[in-house]
Amino acid sequence: MLKKLPFIFFLLCIFHLEAQSQDLQYSQYYNAPLFLNPAFAGTGNNTRFIFDYRNQWPNLYNPYKTYSFSFDHRIEPINSGVGLIVRKDVQGAARLSATEIGGIYSYIVGLSQDWAFIPAIQVSWVNRSLNYQNLIFGDQIDLNNPISPSPSNDPFAINNKMNYLDFSAGGVLFRDDFWFGVSLNHLNRPDQSFTGKNFDRVPVKTTLNLGYKIYFEKSGSKDYREKSLTPTFLYKTQGNFDQLDIGVYGIYAPIMLGFWYRGIPVKKYSREYNNHDALVFLVGINAGPITFGYSYDLTISTLSAYSGGSHEISLIYEFYKHYKVKKIQKRLPCPSFYKRRLIN
Repeated sequence: MLKKLPFIFFLLCIFHLEAQSQDLQYSQYYNAPLFLNPAFAGTGNNTRFIFDYRNQWPNLYNPYKTYSFSFDHRIEPINSGVGLIVRKDVQGAARLSATEIGGIYSYIVGLSQDWAFIPAIQVSWVNRSLNYQNLIFGDQIDLNNPISPSPSNDPFAINNKMNYLDFSAGGVLFRDDFWFGVSLNHLNRPDQSFTGKNFDRVPVKTTLNLGYKIYFEKSGSKDYREKSLTPTFLYKTQGNFDQLDIGVYGIYAPIMLGFWYRGIPVKKYSREYNNHDALVFLVGINAGPITFGYSYDLTISTLSAYSGGSHEISLIYEFYKHYKVKKIQKRLPCPSFYKRRLIN
């Protein structure tokens, strides 16, 4: 029974204290575009289906696992995009899990011949649940019968599921070689505690992302193969936490390679711990409408000897369709295996 006592402390930390939680993350953030920013809905050629999977710190007991599926479609006649995202993550020994289903609408605004702006909104339904069977509550501790504890009457053991609505918004300003995006998640600061007494309101998450794509060969021919280099920058802040991802993607179609650093070395949170998180390595390949990516996070924080890094897989299927479109109907130049530079 003593092995389960840490779970009691874990539960107390979650439910009896004012929590400061962080959202999950993907290292391949441009292969999870709707998760990064709802304004990316409808920025593909026509229709995209995306599956992402992340296994974080597999050497730890019961690692964090995240699965997500997203779909987005570009509605060309009305300059709009729609998207659907379904996500599930399972966290830690108590098997705390969350399932999210979100709908997205975006609209493209032409600012000039070269520049466009996409605002978007997202509404999600979230279900959270806790498998408390791995936990020991105070009313179950019986020194006369330590092997088979009786069922708990603790309200946390009974109320182990809850639902809430979550609202987000985002926007992306871009031209054919540059983009800058901002997204705001959890605008309504929903209460995610199992008691419903505002013990754990989700902090607003602000995300800034930008990139500049350098093309080494202009498109124009039927057999055009993209050759490009794309430095990217991603900054997130939520509650008392913030994080920086900075790196570069290189494409020599059909191959993509990426490398970036996660951390803020110039900002010290404490004397005991460095502010480095991971080095991320990506390799990807495109085969017609299918794109596959694999990345590995090499942990360089104080968990480096224990975590086992993180593994991430992405799978994208995109339907290509050539439109006779207005000049404002551009495609974002984010890292991808585009067969042509833009559709104008």
